[in-house]
Amino acid sequence: MKFTAVLVLLAIVSPRADEVRFRLARRYPSPRGVLENLWAGDEWAFFNRWTFRVGRFGVVLLTEKDPGEKWGDLAAGGLSWVGNSPVVCAAGGYLSLKSALGLVGDHGGFSAGGGPLSLAKPPVRREVLEPAPSPGDSDGEPLTGAGAVFRWSGAGLTVLQGLSRVDPSGEGLHRSSTELGRRGSVEEYFSFARLSLERFGLSGALVRRTCDSATVSGRAGFDVRLDGDGRRFDGEACAGFVGGRVSGAFLAGVQGDEGGFRHALTLSRYPSGFPSDRSLRPFGSSHDLAAGYGIRWRPARGCVLTSGLSLMQRDEESVVEAGLQGEETPFFRTTLLQKVTVSRSLAGTVFRGTAGVVWSPGGRTSLTLRLPGCAVRSGDSTLFGAGAEFRVRHRPTAFMDVSVSASAADTEGYASRVYVYRLSFPGEFGSQALYGKSAMLQAALSLEPARGWRLRFRISRFHGYGRESIGSGYEQTAGPSRTDVGFQLDWKP
Repeated sequence: MKFTAVLVLLAIVSPRADEVRFRLARRYPSPRGVLENLWAGDEWAFFNRWTFRVGRFGVVLLTEKDPGEKWGDLAAGGLSWVGNSPVVCAAGGYLSLKSALGLVGDHGGFSAGGGPLSLAKPPVRREVLEPAPSPGDSDGEPLTGAGAVFRWSGAGLTVLQGLSRVDPSGEGLHRSSTELGRRGSVEEYFSFARLSLERFGLSGALVRRTCDSATVSGRAGFDVRLDGDGRRFDGEACAGFVGGRVSGAFLAGVQGDEGGFRHALTLSRYPSGFPSDRSLRPFGSSHDLAAGYGIRWRPARGCVLTSGLSLMQRDEESVVEAGLQGEETPFFRTTLLQKVTVSRSLAGTVFRGTAGVVWSPGGRTSLTLRLPGCAVRSGDSTLFGAGAEFRVRHRPTAFMDVSVSASAADTEGYASRVYVYRLSFPGEFGSQALYGKSAMLQAALSLEPARGWRLRFRISRFHGYGRESIGSGYEQTAGPSRTDVGFQLDWKP
């Protein structure tokens, strides 16, 4: 009933929409959860987003289901209003929050564990309060409530009060009877405020979660931004409590941009006992101390070098990650790509590398060849993996784009897997892991039948040689092959 009501509402207001995204996808054969009636829904995946703006008001409406969920599993929306001083923004419903560097208050849309090659972009202060733009911000651990941003005479104030129903796991999957029974079983009260004076800010947050028992945690912090002479410093430090335990965290980044040379240093502490509800974890996980340094350099025209090094200490384990990537256009319409990353921890050492070339013989066609490889050293053993990928993209007309791809891998297990490019839709993850003896064929078609309209189709076929099934648990599919098909419509006038 909820899903039907949403569709009726969308049909009524669709002529006034400013942006529409509709996606439908399915996997063949059906997974075990569907075949054995262990899931509540079918194998289709669905996503629909409508964005409206009328004057100062904006509306975002979302509906989504994952494979195995009932149709209309997620129906969410948010309302926003943009004005002038003193109230510059107000929002309610399903929300996304990004404040300062995220230690005291953050929800949605950003991951702080991008690997060593992302370190050339350090954390920066932000202040964003808006309706949640994606299912990832609205499912599992949604932030529902109301808030506003005020500014006057160089000062700013952000306030938010949330009352949310979240899943204990936070994954946002509602397929099995267990997942459905625990959906939204945790009640959360989230109060947040931040006062800022241009370069400085003070923040505070209080979180109370109730399930079988109540847990109360809080954070209070200070943030600062300093810049000049091509350099910028952003930092935030805070103290947090949960139960009777108090701990501290900080995140700081300094960056410089000198023509074609950009570099940045990031320092962080986010201990395991720090209250993490509605807070951003730097480097993607808890740690006692972490440091990262990244460089992006253009030594010559058509040449870009990116490198990064990070060191993290957590509990009694040290994790070191390093990466180097080069992109060069040595002659007309040809680009060479090289990438190497290394990660070392108690689990072992992982080496990954990719060599590739992109050739564009004409303005409408490009050919890409990539050769990924991996080596995993753990104890006295070493596992190897290698792959190859060939991709062709062609634009026969101004309104048509066709891509085909073939890739294969031979690895000694999942640990030495290699990653290949996935012909994904905009808004989706664009990488696919291949392991064992496996191969994948892909094709994608993009059409623009009229101005503002974009239709996209894709199909992929994966085959694992010598396998009786693919995947595990309820997501397992029978046989050595599986096929994925999908369609996406985007409209923006």
